[in-house]
Amino acid sequence: VVVQPCLYFPAFYLWSGKLYHGSSCDEILRRFKSEAPGAIVKMWCLWIPANFIFFIFVPLQFQVLFIATVNMAWNTMLSLYYK
Repeated sequence: VVVQPCLYFPAFYLWSGKLYHGSSCDEILRRFKSEAPGAIVKMWCLWIPANFIFFIFVPLQFQVLFIATVNMAWNTMLSLYYK
């Protein structure tokens, strides 16, 4: 709950903005401020149910596969949203 909004999102926006778009720091900050609140809500909508399913229903031998799949879906959604 703390790591994603405080560390992951700023790093994602900075990395993507500089590497893929060549944006200035001001542009990245403006885009982060406008898009991050919506992305945080999307994160909660995905990860809260995913963690509920993970801890309640997923057998131990499939937990890594389950989280890796959800993480791949999340990174794809975030990349499409940032585009």
